[in-house]
Amino acid sequence: MRNKPWDPQKIIPWMEIKEQWEQAWDMSKPILLEKSPPNIVWALDIEKVFQPAYFIAIIRDPYAFCEGRRRRHKNSEIRVSAEFWANCAGYQRRNIEGLKNITHFKYEDFADSPMDIRNQILSFLPELQDIDVTQSFKARSIQGRGEQKIRNFNQEKINRLSVRDIRDINAVLEQHDQLMTFFGYKYLEPSAAQSVRHLKSTVVANTLAVTRRAKRLKARLSNRTP
Repeated sequence: MRNKPWDPQKIIPWMEIKEQWEQAWDMSKPILLEKSPPNIVWALDIEKVFQPAYFIAIIRDPYAFCEGRRRRHKNSEIRVSAEFWANCAGYQRRNIEGLKNITHFKYEDFADSPMDIRNQILSFLPELQDIDVTQSFKARSIQGRGEQKIRNFNQEKINRLSVRDIRDINAVLEQHDQLMTFFGYKYLEPSAAQSVRHLKSTVVANTLAVTRRAKRLKARLSNRTP
């Protein structure tokens, strides 16, 4: 499944995979979880093999998504990330409309109102009563690694986009306007205000990067044997 995981034409031996997963899972548990992102491509097939199957579908603001994906994939053009978002959004729409047991929400709704989404999930799968959306946890975010509570990082990510980035993303999204409408997302304007936000966020990002490098260097020096 790790070889060309996003290729919808690939033939996957689901019964063999089911046997492998059942060896890895604790089959005494009421909920068995598989959360690989490419599952959005294979959800309809998974539903046929794993019964009963329940799906939680999530999607994120395309602009914030594009910034994060480009940052993780060095030298990747922002248009490529926008096309990838549109492709994934198309699969998520198909899943929402075609799966028998599914609940779905947006990242923004979860980050802004985690208790509401927790209640939504519990209405869907009551066995998940011990979900705690109030605790802090170690995570990697746009601010680096560290303890974080659930919060919405979209604006920080969008601020890092230049006016040209916004134009390039829009050029792709406009070809998939039905997905923007379906998920309730609005287009951003490549404005002068965005240029100012981009400049400020670039300065902040560079400052944080220098600070992190300095901390890592200090830690390495302090760990050296005299």
